[in-house]
Amino acid sequence: MKVTIVNCFDTNRDRVDLIYDYFKEKSYEVTVIESDFHHGRKEKKDITRDDFLFIDTLPYKRNLSVGRLKSHDDFSKKAIQLAADLQPDILYVMFPPNSLMKYASAYKAKNPQVKLIADIIDLWPESMPVPGSLKKLVVFKMWANIRNKHLAKADLVLTECHYYYDVLKKYIGQTETGTLYLAQDSIPYEGEKPVQLSQENFDICYLGSINNIIDIEFISELIKKMSAVKKVRLHIIGDGESREEFIQSSERAGAEVLYHGKIYDAREKQAIFDQCYFGLNIMKETVSIGLTTKSIDYFNAGLPIINNIKHDTVKLVDQYGIGINITRDLDNVPEIMNESIALNEQRRTKVKEIFEQYFSRAAFYEQLQVLLRKIDI
Repeated sequence: MKVTIVNCFDTNRDRVDLIYDYFKEKSYEVTVIESDFHHGRKEKKDITRDDFLFIDTLPYKRNLSVGRLKSHDDFSKKAIQLAADLQPDILYVMFPPNSLMKYASAYKAKNPQVKLIADIIDLWPESMPVPGSLKKLVVFKMWANIRNKHLAKADLVLTECHYYYDVLKKYIGQTETGTLYLAQDSIPYEGEKPVQLSQENFDICYLGSINNIIDIEFISELIKKMSAVKKVRLHIIGDGESREEFIQSSERAGAEVLYHGKIYDAREKQAIFDQCYFGLNIMKETVSIGLTTKSIDYFNAGLPIINNIKHDTVKLVDQYGIGINITRDLDNVPEIMNESIALNEQRRTKVKEIFEQYFSRAAFYEQLQVLLRKIDI
């Protein structure tokens, strides 16, 4: 049996690898088709990898641009053409870009025996950090419809969080569906008592890209209120175009900022997490999302979160006590600042349990197997 996985973005690589490994372990013949253009760095990738085929993709310079849409359509058309040449039994398409669904559904119509799996990783244009009024424009509706009108043609629709299903269920119709959460390989704790929380300072952490979707103004307001109670130290792991703005705004709000840059070593990151009471999981309200990659990183490290992400994440935090949900009024800052070391250590144990239950490799494989059985795979 042949499986072809189509993916456009490097940011999906962890998920691609999990799906690839799952099918390889089942003795399928697996090929991954990807773009040769790196979205983050806006440059061509020079990479080779067994079982991976890289599509020569049109470059672009701006995220919100006609050039990007043309590049994505070009990739989608070429990728599905290449997939057709491979004659797969299962075509597993991860999108955005929305145009992938258009070309994949056309291929499915001509090859009804092929099982088409549509894996929704993000919502475009719903998750774009633009005012809601702009998202009501005809051009945005047309963009969404490229995806919406083809969803029901898949054999199985997977969503990265329950929220995406709630948004799209009227377009999915009677097609089999289910949620397949983000997942990672578990990072084991080392030592009997690794956490090193300060009683004098209140350490928090921000992990990930520092870009136009994190709410720097809101984080600064939070830090200002926290700093009125105790000295706040903000650890930043990551980088991005808004780095200096984030650092300066946090410092003006009263935080001591410790900028660590990009860190890829799990032990080095864990050492920083172990100094912090919470990880910041905060984005602009205009971003339409139910779960973030950074939250899974925090959970894997056993770090509770300060969260403003709605839907899936706010429910997990409320149900399991793995952090504190906040709103614009910031009326629960006292609850944050009253966090004791003993309570925080209890939270961390629960956070790690929830990671293993929902977001580990084992949980991912178990859920994927359940979902694939719906279409006799």
